[in-house]
Amino acid sequence: MGLTGEEIPDDIKYASIVDYLLDNQIDVKKIFSPEHGFRGDVDAGETVKSGKDVKTGLPIVSLYGKNKKPTKEQIADLDIIIFDIQDVGARFYTYISTLHYVMEAAAENGKKVIVLDRPNPNGHYVD
Repeated sequence: MGLTGEEIPDDIKYASIVDYLLDNQIDVKKIFSPEHGFRGDVDAGETVKSGKDVKTGLPIVSLYGKNKKPTKEQIADLDIIIFDIQDVGARFYTYISTLHYVMEAAAENGKKVIVLDRPNPNGHYVD
């Protein structure tokens, strides 16, 4: 499985989704990184580089660099992609576009996508 997301604490123990999945023996093959990078260490608008995650050793595939949409080759070894990005609901954020591209690539290649719906960090306000 692949994971599109950021390392944000997702549970009451403040574990990230990738930590939770790996701790529960889920075979995460790679991480797809949106704008700001998987670890949140890239400034807005800056190119996110592909590479290897320093904590987990998993390959990171940038979706905010050379390509915004996963390629056929990048998702060939995946059955499913989990999309877990907490968004503030602002129409100008890039995360909704990233979701669109992930879903489009998955549909074109017969892959499944699970979108985890997180509460808006800004509360009930939607811009």
